[in-house]
Amino acid sequence: MIGDCGLTFQCVDEIQELEIGYRVLRAYWNQGLATEGAVACRDYVFEKLRRDRVISWMCPKNIASRRVAEKIGMRLEKEALDRTGNTQVVYSMSPADRI
Repeated sequence: MIGDCGLTFQCVDEIQELEIGYRVLRAYWNQGLATEGAVACRDYVFEKLRRDRVISWMCPKNIASRRVAEKIGMRLEKEALDRTGNTQVVYSMSPADRI
């Protein structure tokens, strides 16, 4: 196993949001694996689930995860607190934002 990527629901500002999440072991960074998995999830969300919105959220310092979100067409939307009170950045997109 080199990591994981998939969909989950997150409560962001008291709203249930569908999130694309991804993690890759450091030994496999910079190979495009997180981006490839995130693209597959994004396409599934819009083509199969017919959702009109999806997010990813992460620690503001996690530049690699932020870049993956941007590479798949997401844009920075806002900051929000997670359930432990830590600040996260929220990236989001709609079907029209796909690149």
